Amino acid sequence: MDPRLKAARPAVLAAGKALRNAPAVRDSGAWLEDKEYAVAVHTRRLADPGQWASPIDQAARKIAGQYALEVIPGKLVWELRPPVRRDKGDAVRRVVAESGARDVVVVGDDLGDLPAFSAVAQLAGQGHKGLRVAVRAEEAPPQLLAEADLIIEGPAGVLDFLQQLAA
Repeated sequence: MDPRLKAARPAVLAAGKALRNAPAVRDSGAWLEDKEYAVAVHTRRLADPGQWASPIDQAARKIAGQYALEVIPGKLVWELRPPVRRDKGDAVRRVVAESGARDVVVVGDDLGDLPAFSAVAQLAGQGHKGLRVAVRAEEAPPQLLAEADLIIEGPAGVLDFLQQLAA
């Protein structure tokens, strides 16, 4: 665990409380997710997420600034986290190094999954077998689809893919 993340936990908690009380978040009914070392505001469950995108973006950026956090926007989500350079690519590399895995499969559906896709490509260049799987959905980022080795359709496609992989 990066000690900088642990030290930032109080700021993340305070930002979460501020987000909960922010009019745009409260009035929209957006869902807040406590990720322990980050807090995320999700609008995908809203009837009209586009109506709330700008007000929530503004609130997230203002609150992030108050607590020395950065905003990482995604697909219908804004994540506020400490400015500690860690991403899903770092996680993939760490899991592979610690487990000794030779085969790597990453399934992603958002911009935050691009670093994991890059890590798979890097590991493949080092002799691992790698597969980058993108989940196609209405809001799937075109760049993610372009970098995928395989594209599957929605959550049902992920389940089918995992069942086939397990078999």
